[in-house]
Amino acid sequence: MILELLEVARRREFPVIAVVGPQRESSGDVVTDLHLRWLSGLAAAGCGELGVLDMRNAPYVESGEYRDNSHLYSKGAAKFSARLATVIEDELKYLQAERSRSTCSQDAE
Repeated sequence: MILELLEVARRREFPVIAVVGPQRESSGDVVTDLHLRWLSGLAAAGCGELGVLDMRNAPYVESGEYRDNSHLYSKGAAKFSARLATVIEDELKYLQAERSRSTCSQDAE
């Protein structure tokens, strides 16, 4: 499914950003670590259409603002959303620069 999405993103020239949200205890999450490695490999092999944001470590969210390990109450969610907006803006700029440097579109011709 993700590979199909990335192919559509490449053809239509829009970015996809995978975000791993904050976790109260982010260390020792083997499954998320595996997913992030896989996504990072896809991003590295791509043409600037995939960004990966690992935002598990969120010192701006206090422990009491988590409902459980990976879900936030509204106050924590508001903090995360504000931070996410800035981080996504930076990531979009990075992906745009990657796409402009990429030879992928030339390879497709």
